[in-house]
Amino acid sequence: MGFIEKFIDTTDKDITAILPIKDRFEDAFLLTDGTILDMVSLNTKDLLSLSFDEQFNDNVKFANFYKTYPGDCKIVCFNFPTETKSNQAYYRKKIDTTMNPVFKQLLEEKLSQLEWVEKNRTQREYYLFFFATDAEDYHIKVNTIAKALESNRLASYMSFEKKKKIIFKLNNKNASIFV
Repeated sequence: MGFIEKFIDTTDKDITAILPIKDRFEDAFLLTDGTILDMVSLNTKDLLSLSFDEQFNDNVKFANFYKTYPGDCKIVCFNFPTETKSNQAYYRKKIDTTMNPVFKQLLEEKLSQLEWVEKNRTQREYYLFFFATDAEDYHIKVNTIAKALESNRLASYMSFEKKKKIIFKLNNKNASIFV
């Protein structure tokens, strides 16, 4: 069984026409036309709490990245539901074990806040997708991204398992991947 068969459920044999992933290349994807697809996670910041100098420095770092990056790249954004189930379980356990009525009321308020957040808020994540024509081009682009973005803490490397989940989510919009 090849890589693509392990990666996706092949009950629909035409999925390989839509998803042109042929094999794995290091921690990236080798596409059927021979190009290499990889991605890094972009680290987000709260722009309201950053100073003007920090915002300016980050803009300069991204501008330098775009000037030095040798090729095309795409920033992809995902909205995920905010996950608070583990926090809710913790507060429920504390509510069940506490004897202090004032503390119990505070815990119940906190639990209701977490339930509201899970129902009404989403978490936005950004990824930088990039393509390379061959192995040498791939390593040049990875080094450029590492120097320009990862060294400045604007991007971070991801595991191959997370990359597979992102590709799955990209092709299955209604699927939940971070359970």
